[in-house]
Amino acid sequence: MLDYREIRPRAPVSHFVECFWTLTGALPAAAPPERILPDGSMELVLNCAAPFRRYHARGVFERQPLRMLVGQMDRHILIASTGRVDLIGVRFHPSGARAFLRPPMEEFAGRILPLADAAPSLDAELTQALDAPPSARIARIEALLMRRIAGAASDTGVVDAAVRSMLARDGRVSVDALAGAAGLSPRQLERRFLHAVGLGPKRLARILRFQRVFRAVAAEPASGNGMAARPNWAAVAVDCGYYDQAHLIRDFHAFAGEAPAALFSAQAALTHHFTRRHRAASLFSNTLA
Repeated sequence: MLDYREIRPRAPVSHFVECFWTLTGALPAAAPPERILPDGSMELVLNCAAPFRRYHARGVFERQPLRMLVGQMDRHILIASTGRVDLIGVRFHPSGARAFLRPPMEEFAGRILPLADAAPSLDAELTQALDAPPSARIARIEALLMRRIAGAASDTGVVDAAVRSMLARDGRVSVDALAGAAGLSPRQLERRFLHAVGLGPKRLARILRFQRVFRAVAAEPASGNGMAARPNWAAVAVDCGYYDQAHLIRDFHAFAGEAPAALFSAQAALTHHFTRRHRAASLFSNTLA
């Protein structure tokens, strides 16, 4: 059994970080690899126990770093635990990671890399924070992030405003409308998104809409016998802003690697926890107070 929890950060860290999360427990020794799906966020993942494996084609796998940066994903990955699970995560708002990482965020897109390679000094500080007793680790991580943003000023206000609009509508907003509201051309907005978010606005909007499906399915009423009813995929597609059911299925194949019915029938523990079905599309402000 796995225990997943979220801890909301305090301001000003909350202007950049959606939440801290922990995942502890164990999975069955023979558990197959599970899908982690794109959700529009970059993350720091700190592993205090057994390493995970990431699986590629034809059963090839690689050991994951114990402290890693997960860049913006636009397709699923397959991972499996190798023993006891004790993870701490820092989940950034879509444009929040750039406060702690120097290069343009597009350089990290689609990559999972050791944090020591991406931000050596941050990696060293987090390693020290993990030396604390488990009950004090989140507080120490929050404190070091707060020190790093002390006195910082937002340089991505236009992007932040566009992201807030996307989150409020679960991605159901046109890029042309966002660009117009920002006083930019769509191409200019695209460049700013790639620098601050790591994804273009159209791709981020698609991912947010895709993640809305999980909440829409979770909100559907149970059948008369108390069991979860088979989702009405045509109705879910319309509710989530897809043209039709076929459009929804195409996005699931693009982002999850399989059709929605197959994914939802699997009931995989990691996939279940790391979707926005349990997460509010929290709005944020990068105006530091």
